[in-house]
Amino acid sequence: MKYAAVIAGIVVIGSIALFSSKNLTNEEIIDQYYKAYEPITNQRSLMTESISDLDLAMEYYNAHDYRNAAFLFSKVVSNNPKDMQSTLLKGISNFENKEYPKAEQSFGNVIDDNNNLYIDQAEWYLALCYLNTNEIIKAKQLFEAIKKEEGIYKNDARKILRKMK
Repeated sequence: MKYAAVIAGIVVIGSIALFSSKNLTNEEIIDQYYKAYEPITNQRSLMTESISDLDLAMEYYNAHDYRNAAFLFSKVVSNNPKDMQSTLLKGISNFENKEYPKAEQSFGNVIDDNNNLYIDQAEWYLALCYLNTNEIIKAKQLFEAIKKEEGIYKNDARKILRKMK
């Protein structure tokens, strides 16, 4: 009876270990770890007669109308290429629209600027873009870099890397 209980325990523990370390597909990783960035917005007075492209882009983004948001963020970025928040949100909008090369370009621009508050987010979303475009080596390299940093995505990058191996 004791031996049967020990064997049953080993089988249960082995099953848990086997299933918990299961490799995930790229789609499963995206489903589990992707969440659209929630920007901090400044509330502006409703007394303003004309609404700016940035304000309208933010409204579209917050309403999950990523097609119109991407279009307007493109206008904002073309008028102000140093606006890294708009560049990031343009990338995320393109990501949501499954326009990954455009998203990659935006995230790359944020990272290349190297003097803004959005680098962690840009690296994270760029790594997820690489998963969506099946560029596994690039994704792993970027997740490794994220894991080594002290950013907000460090733990998720570590978990993803374990599930990709």
